[in-house]
Amino acid sequence: MIVFFLLSQALCPLEDSIMELTSTTWHSPPVYRIMQGVSYAGHPVVSGTTPLVLYYAGEHAAAQDSYLGLFLNCATVIPMKHLIHRRRPCSSHVQWDASLPSGHTTFMFTQAYLLSHHYPKITVPVFAFASVVGLSRIYTQKHYPSDVLISVALGLLTGFVVTSF
Repeated sequence: MIVFFLLSQALCPLEDSIMELTSTTWHSPPVYRIMQGVSYAGHPVVSGTTPLVLYYAGEHAAAQDSYLGLFLNCATVIPMKHLIHRRRPCSSHVQWDASLPSGHTTFMFTQAYLLSHHYPKITVPVFAFASVVGLSRIYTQKHYPSDVLISVALGLLTGFVVTSF
């Protein structure tokens, strides 16, 4: 916990510069609306439809991995939010609504990893979309850049663990 605190203090000026860049310099109402829509696609409830679609498409192995990834994401993201309870960039602080990790980003990168494992031909599009979801979380000022980077790592690690069984 102390290491996280020291690291976050060291990164604070850089993160503030990135947040300022995205919130003022790059801000555009139409782009903001698009990014909100993209961000919505990463919502755990929405990304939870991936295993259902795979299951009903007859892709049972991929659906099983997707369900397991979703379960592991919930088992890690929710406790981490409660333990770390980092304040979001532009909101009042509520412990269950903490900034770190980004659930949207974690869920999307886990699903991207799992989908690319089962369907290598779609690796680039699924990771590109997961990346845009991560960027949308910064652009809409829901997360700091370090939240998103840590969440990318957490999502990839979860995908790796699921496919290692």
